[in-house]
Amino acid sequence: MSLENLTGRWEGVFTYGPQYPVQWQIKKEIFAIDLVANGHNFKGSCYDSFTKQLFKAPASVDGTADEKSISFIKKYPAWLGINENMELMVDWSKASAEIHYFGSLKRKLFSRKFFLRVPGI
Repeated sequence: MSLENLTGRWEGVFTYGPQYPVQWQIKKEIFAIDLVANGHNFKGSCYDSFTKQLFKAPASVDGTADEKSISFIKKYPAWLGINENMELMVDWSKASAEIHYFGSLKRKLFSRKFFLRVPGI
């Protein structure tokens, strides 16, 4: 994949790491990112189930990529957490945590989809 071709919409899947409850680790979360690339760096907007249900606005992404790997930081419009009952919580008075993603890119032939296996978010 030529890195100049990263600009555009990309769709993918992420999974949860071992620090999450088992019922979350088996989930596959679908997301889409609109990227604008500049060399090996990119910025963009991320759309996932959280941005659709809880924020009604995209998360921001800022990262780097090479031919086989990708690394980026995602920030939601506000702080997102999990309470003791494993329920999602949003605190609009706090800034988003920086969520670091590291993964490998596997491009399907004739598609603009990639799959991100996150070893532990």
